[in-house]
Amino acid sequence: MSNQSRFHKRIESLFADIERLASDPAAESQAIQGQIEKLRARLGRLEGEFQKMEKQPETPAAVVTPQPVAEETPQHSAPTVYEKEFVGYAFSGEQVQPLRGSLTSKVEETTSVPLIISGQPIGKMQVTSASSRKLLPEETTLLNAVAQRASQQIENLRLLSEAERARTEAESATRRFMHESWDTYLDAIHQSERVGYAYDQASVTPFVGKTSGQSGVVETVKVMDEQVGTVYVESDPAHPLSKQDRGIIASIANQVAQQVENIRLLADTSRARAEAEEATRRLTGENWRAYISQRGEDLGFLYDLNQVVRLPKDTQPQMDMSQPLTVRGEVIGVLGVAGRREMPPDAAKLAADIAERVSAQLENLRLYERTQSALSETEQLYAASAELNAANSYDDILSVIRKYMPHGNDAHLISINLFDHAWLDDKPAESIETLAAWSLFSRETAAQLPRHFKIADIPSSRQLLKPNTATVIENVGTDERLDPATRALLAQTLKSQTSTYVPLIAGGQWTGYFNINFPQPVHFSEAEIRSLMALYSQISVAINNIRLFQATQERAKREQALREITSAVRGSTNPETILRTAARELGGMLGRRTIVQMTTLTEDAQATSMEYVEGLEPTPNSTHRKDGGKE
Repeated sequence: MSNQSRFHKRIESLFADIERLASDPAAESQAIQGQIEKLRARLGRLEGEFQKMEKQPETPAAVVTPQPVAEETPQHSAPTVYEKEFVGYAFSGEQVQPLRGSLTSKVEETTSVPLIISGQPIGKMQVTSASSRKLLPEETTLLNAVAQRASQQIENLRLLSEAERARTEAESATRRFMHESWDTYLDAIHQSERVGYAYDQASVTPFVGKTSGQSGVVETVKVMDEQVGTVYVESDPAHPLSKQDRGIIASIANQVAQQVENIRLLADTSRARAEAEEATRRLTGENWRAYISQRGEDLGFLYDLNQVVRLPKDTQPQMDMSQPLTVRGEVIGVLGVAGRREMPPDAAKLAADIAERVSAQLENLRLYERTQSALSETEQLYAASAELNAANSYDDILSVIRKYMPHGNDAHLISINLFDHAWLDDKPAESIETLAAWSLFSRETAAQLPRHFKIADIPSSRQLLKPNTATVIENVGTDERLDPATRALLAQTLKSQTSTYVPLIAGGQWTGYFNINFPQPVHFSEAEIRSLMALYSQISVAINNIRLFQATQERAKREQALREITSAVRGSTNPETILRTAARELGGMLGRRTIVQMTTLTEDAQATSMEYVEGLEPTPNSTHRKDGGKE
């Protein structure tokens, strides 16, 4: 057979393999894995030969030719291709050989076609010839087509390798999760760490020892390839186990594995449900205790066969029969009957039914009141937000705080305070400035209140002021968080018994806080603390908007005054008039004594100035010489 015929046959076989894999790569997964293992084995055998070849000097051959290997052309690339720096193969002398180093010598004619995947070159395909004959156009076209198909197949194999690797990692993670799950199940608290049973031809007894496995058949109990137990059958020399018996043992081990895994899942589900029910019961109890605490009194009523009256406080009547009032397993009260020693036979069942319905109705009423309270809080938040959006001054903001904050009408001092710079973890503020305040103090007393504080002078400030929550000091006299200086400031200077601090956040930065002080002790519930924090972001935005608006107004006033002064000065041609106008306009704008002076640059020159005093016309001032003398 001629070389040309063999060449065409190999090309046709190559295209056939590529088309088959491109149409259904998954069907060839077993063949691919086999070829990968064979290629790995061949690469291992060739590793020693490569090391020997690297030690020998290179010869000017057309192709690097190691010792021939068996002619077994792999149809699929191994997944290690993308893990090596260089992988290549050459067909020479009817053999496929691995390559390292340069593919051709300098005297050979080479035609190279790149292997491209997603626009990125990953290698190249070369055809070399020792003769001077160049490839024909149809041969070049064929080479390009083979390179394109090879590139596509390499990419398919790479994706298949990644999928296999991902599957292996997922299986490993599943086995690890299964191992952790069984460790959690057999935790020696809810279940013993070792559970087993043995049958001795008479009875089933617990077994917690270890099987030797030397003289019997051991079958592993596996769940998702993770061993969770064993099935051990002792051997009997008189009756050896047949192959069919061993198959039955293996089948029973598989069924045991499935059943114990189902039991474990059921136990985990039951445990999770019990924990959820316990959390629900505990939350229900906390909600009812908070509800009774908000009402400020215990609820109890008594029917004395004539009328329903409120049960006196701290009264525990003697009851001949009682039935607890429960909501989700939590006892919230009791329903009792007293005064009759003999009860009808169905009285207990009737009391239980009534208690169940009363419990459900009480829970519905509590939930309804909670919903109405949340709705009222939402309406207040909307109203407060609307007023904050319309606020034009700090007094407006203080009015909103006093109106909508919990116990705001009971406060005697409310202030807005800003740091000298945004408080950061690595750069805390150094001082606090009171931006605005409202109080019930007299004007004289309010004017004497400090408006500037240094952080160093208030050691407790680093503990009291927080950027993400409100701080409430319900009793200034007994709160252990206060140092003596801060306690004296609050109790003696500000006359406060309760004080709250709510952070101000603008642009994601902690810029200050607003402070509400009360002359008497005030208790804040968790719901009221949440209300304190509900509006802090809107208040921060409103304060920042007013500051920006005032800064813009000041800038506009300065620019307008500058334009007016410039216009007035330019409207005159007399230097003295210009000086008078400049002194008058600048002094009037600043409200201060202003001097505008004109002088020459000669040594003995005299300087003439105009002085402006508020309320008077500019008048000539003393004439000064450059040497400091006067005339």
